[in-house]
Amino acid sequence: MTGNTPTQPAPRGVPWGTLIGIVVLGLVGFAMLAYAIFAFTGDTATPTATHAAAVPTRIVVFIPTTTPIPPTLPPTSAPPTDTPPSVSEAAPTEAGRGVGGAGGPALNILQPANVRSGPGFNYPVIGGLPAGETTAAIGRDSSAQWYVISYSGAASGRGWVSNLVSSYTGDTNSLPVIAAPPPPPPTNPPPPTDTPPPAATNPPPGPTVYNSRGIVGNAFAVENSVVAAGQDIWFSFKVTNTTDGAISYGVLAAHVDNGPNAQSWTEAVLGAHQELPWRDHINISTPGAYQLYLGICYGGKNACLSNQVAWERLSNSVTVTVR
Repeated sequence: MTGNTPTQPAPRGVPWGTLIGIVVLGLVGFAMLAYAIFAFTGDTATPTATHAAAVPTRIVVFIPTTTPIPPTLPPTSAPPTDTPPSVSEAAPTEAGRGVGGAGGPALNILQPANVRSGPGFNYPVIGGLPAGETTAAIGRDSSAQWYVISYSGAASGRGWVSNLVSSYTGDTNSLPVIAAPPPPPPTNPPPPTDTPPPAATNPPPGPTVYNSRGIVGNAFAVENSVVAAGQDIWFSFKVTNTTDGAISYGVLAAHVDNGPNAQSWTEAVLGAHQELPWRDHINISTPGAYQLYLGICYGGKNACLSNQVAWERLSNSVTVTVR
């Protein structure tokens, strides 16, 4: 047998479809590799936040405290104290009035009374005390007919009040006897001169002097003669007892025959040779014209004030108009 080598068939070529598939797969792989590289480089280019260990943050809470502002108090007066007021803050007393005593016997003024500078009607009047006044007697005269009081209206600080218009509640004999001041000097008439008297002429008539049982009235004057209804009508007068004895009477005051009467002095006694100056007022509530004069009535007080007993005139009339 001859050595004949079998004939090998000729190799076949790669099909086109396979080549195309290989190329496509290669392109896809390249694309995926490029995407992976791009993604890796993009992640490294951007720095990533480093995650440190979480440490809790301490939250400090500030609680505001309110500091109160002290209120501004309005100014106040000084707190009250129990300290008594000074003498200058005490209620003023009426100048010239009697100074009353604190407790003990007292001198009661029974009716409006004159305060004189000495124990007698010949001493001048230095003031007066109204009825109902109470004061302290610091002494008396030797006859126990005049009381001595402290009186700021007198230069000596003392005044004298008659027992005819006052009453002492204690023992009169226990009061010290106070010496009377010197009496006022009498008024001497001017000495005669050698000048011949003027020729006799008819002098003008003088003012009428009114005399009632020895009581002479003078110096009656009205201060306001035109008033409104109910307004005070002020008047003043002076009367003198020209006799040597005391004279009792019911009412001595300003009087109108067709209207009300004042009550200046009621159921009083005018001592021997006593001179009584006074100032008072009367009220008339009905409009009209009235004739006001100083009168005296010797009946009882109520009978005189109701005009049941006749009044005797001690002055001229003054026309008063009440509107």
